Amino acid sequence: MEHTGSITLALARTRSATSFPVELSLNGMIVGKSKFYVAMIRDVTERKRVEEALRAEKNSLAVTLGSIGDGVTPTDLQGNVLITNAACEALTGWSAAESAGQKLNTVLKITADGASKRETPGRAYRSEAEAILLGTPERS
Repeated sequence: MEHTGSITLALARTRSATSFPVELSLNGMIVGKSKFYVAMIRDVTERKRVEEALRAEKNSLAVTLGSIGDGVTPTDLQGNVLITNAACEALTGWSAAESAGQKLNTVLKITADGASKRETPGRAYRSEAEAILLGTPERS
């Protein structure tokens, strides 16, 4: 048995001429000496709506990050850089493309010095963010 085909995005119309996005898949199969075609049509309206919402949110985030004068570098839960704004690029010397996926403490080298410890007397723990930045385990 041989399978051929591909998936195509298209617009379909209902009987009342309402358009909606679909995913078309047309596959040809040869069984013995006979050739058969199977057409599958999937309504992808919801998927397209979600993709557009994500695109709009990403654009909104880019505008927000771009307008902030401070360096901003969101990370995932493992401390990997997701994106950086222009101010962060200027501070670190890493472009957004170079820093994406890198560990935050690789992109942003910070060390704890004695002066910063003297400024916060009696502090016996580090926040999770400080632990990621300084590369030290959190203490309680």
